[in-house]
Amino acid sequence: MKTSLRSTNKIFRKCNTTLQSLYNLGFDLILDGKKTIESRFTKIRCAPYGKIDTGDVVYLKESGGPVKGQFTVCKVETYTDLTSEMRHEINRRYHRHIFVDPQFQGFWEKWSASKYATLIHVDNVSAYKKPIPFPKKDGRAWVLLDKPLSFPEH
Repeated sequence: MKTSLRSTNKIFRKCNTTLQSLYNLGFDLILDGKKTIESRFTKIRCAPYGKIDTGDVVYLKESGGPVKGQFTVCKVETYTDLTSEMRHEINRRYHRHIFVDPQFQGFWEKWSASKYATLIHVDNVSAYKKPIPFPKKDGRAWVLLDKPLSFPEH
């Protein structure tokens, strides 16, 4: 699998794994196949912007909990210097795939000041039969790994 992942401190090449923390709803929607694009809007350049590529494996970690599954990235779209028109176009084209929870009123307004966007197209989703503990103490939603996680058979 081809990758080109970078962290702010060190460059990792030939790495194909990322750990993503999700809240329960986002996690379930990806596993159920309803959410086929994971979107990240940020004010600054930070993971996953510019750090994830087609073919990368993304481990799905429940926020505050274990790793429960994974997917393969089949396409990545990045946007720089977002304008309201660009956000509107992303919403128009991908709203159904991003699957914004109807209960999350103001999703697009919340990200109105964002300058960067990453749209990660999801493929080959698999849920683990047994969740795998993974200690993570910081608040980062995306963690770039320098090697694949080694898990017991899932």
